[in-house]
Amino acid sequence: MENFSREKQAYENMKHDLLRKHRNKFVAIYQGQVVAVDRDKSHLIARVRKELGVSAFIAKIEKDRPRYKLPTKRRLTGDPSPKKTK
Repeated sequence: MENFSREKQAYENMKHDLLRKHRNKFVAIYQGQVVAVDRDKSHLIARVRKELGVSAFIAKIEKDRPRYKLPTKRRLTGDPSPKKTK
């Protein structure tokens, strides 16, 4: 969760510049830097994983309300169903 907070803070610090350059696009932020931009979230995630081999912080750049996305363990492992606990 620390990485999420750090990357979210990086996003907040860059928000005005991102709005000017990448409005209505998705950006991938890794280690405080924008590493990729795309209009399609799925393509962006696949490209970042292929090129960098990591999961990055993904945000859609919108003026009114940004959307934050961090892959869940289920997405990373490819497990289609959540585990039930007793």
